[in-house]
Amino acid sequence: MKSKYLKQENQLYQISCKPRKIHCAKEFKYPSNKTIRDNLKKIMQDIKSGANINDLLSRQYEKDKYDLYWRNYKIHHLHIPENSISTRSKYRLFVYFALSEAYLLYVDESHDDELFKRNKILEIIESNGWTDRLLTTINISNDSVPNIPENMQDKIRKEGICIFQKIGHNIIMPMPSVYVNNELVSVECFLQDLREQNAKAKCIENETYHS
Repeated sequence: MKSKYLKQENQLYQISCKPRKIHCAKEFKYPSNKTIRDNLKKIMQDIKSGANINDLLSRQYEKDKYDLYWRNYKIHHLHIPENSISTRSKYRLFVYFALSEAYLLYVDESHDDELFKRNKILEIIESNGWTDRLLTTINISNDSVPNIPENMQDKIRKEGICIFQKIGHNIIMPMPSVYVNNELVSVECFLQDLREQNAKAKCIENETYHS
């Protein structure tokens, strides 16, 4: 069941080929490496012209794994080529794609996996005043949202559990469709486990009866 939903999400994960106006966050900086910098400029030109850049997407979905930033907030990360389209570098471009606009948020030069555990990308959106435009906020008391340690957030997300985030004065929630989908998957997985446990119990009962 989980695999079925992942395949459906994989289709939504693809970036539509249409021209987009580019907005760069204050935190967006060109890499010092000239080759990477030139390839990044090429990607930016492709975004403007609407060229196909799906080859640069994370390959996590091919392995039935989650791209956590995209799954929760629809934020993509593109792998910037090192010397050709097929050779990926450690450099990643975090970007939010709207229908006719692209918001370039941050270039990670160190392949820092901690970015997926911390709220840095969400904080960049907040600092540029794009929260209402790109994220989903909810009007509840700050006291209603538990403080989850950053080192625990990654583990929780990988279990398919949606969590609310305190960013600045806002409470950020995952995309509503993602939240509902996660709940459906969790319920179905629970029911499937229950059916399997009942089937095993019946087999043991039958074996005991006939022995």
